[in-house]
Amino acid sequence: MSLASILVGLAVAIVAIAYVARPFRRDEPDWEHAIAQWVDTLGDAEDAAVNFCPQCGRRVAPDHRFCPGCGRALPASEAAE
Repeated sequence: MSLASILVGLAVAIVAIAYVARPFRRDEPDWEHAIAQWVDTLGDAEDAAVNFCPQCGRRVAPDHRFCPGCGRALPASEAAE
């Protein structure tokens, strides 16, 4: 047996042991807490005006008359909000 095959076998054994032992395993996240925290950070986001270009879907400011991404003229209702 050559030294290279011994080193390859040793590397495979180390990877297998690390996979089985999983020393860096993390606990499952608490999804309900994470979602509640995310909803709390949104706050009054529903009241804020968020507009999107109907052609490319890029976010546009309420005072934009044209989309900065594709150049399409925005409808008056989206540009005036």
